[in-house]
Amino acid sequence: LAPKDIAFVYSRAGTDWWELTEMTKFRADPENKYKYPTSAMAGYAHHDAVLRLLFANGHPFDLYYLDQPATLQEILKYKVAVIPFAYSVSDPAAAILRSAQEKGVKLVLVRCLGETDEIGNRRETPALQALAALPGVTFLDFDLLKDGTQPETQKAILSALERSLGEGRSLRVEPHGGDVEVGLLVHENGTRFIPMVNWSNKAADIDLGVLRLDPGEYELWKHSLAGVSRAAKPDA
Repeated sequence: LAPKDIAFVYSRAGTDWWELTEMTKFRADPENKYKYPTSAMAGYAHHDAVLRLLFANGHPFDLYYLDQPATLQEILKYKVAVIPFAYSVSDPAAAILRSAQEKGVKLVLVRCLGETDEIGNRRETPALQALAALPGVTFLDFDLLKDGTQPETQKAILSALERSLGEGRSLRVEPHGGDVEVGLLVHENGTRFIPMVNWSNKAADIDLGVLRLDPGEYELWKHSLAGVSRAAKPDA
């Protein structure tokens, strides 16, 4: 299982209702009847941009859906919940997020604050507007469809996540600009599994740190396409 560091909350309703709204407006012009507007992709772009940042910077996470209140309750067990593009939010989902904030879960909201309900009806006041102003909640008003690949934007999102995690981060990764993905899974017997994928055609130099272990002796094993091998015993 992934450590209970980050819950990534996907708003499928928000993605869909935004896309439908943008397509309807765009295709009101007869000349655009069979065209697809780039703006309709905003929901997908925001979720994809944040997911890529989590993978590339070694932030283990579990996925939940904002549209499923029964399982959304699980985010109360995490240190941080990151919610990109929460355009459509139901009252039960908003209540769960408020409960999470009250119980000390840090929230990172990106771009949207529940401008419509779960079936696309426009709200007079966004469902999460008041929540965004509370302690422990960070709202980043970034357009990741436009700026999701900009270093400054990515740095701001990562900084917000790291501030929210504080000293509780289970893994720290420095990819040194490499095109990599890094994760962390923890078995109930204490075994840590760290999958690392290098998407480039050259070797990647990756630093790993802050791997929290209970006192005791550990063995380090390397799993690769060449097989499984035991690493040399460290000096200390």
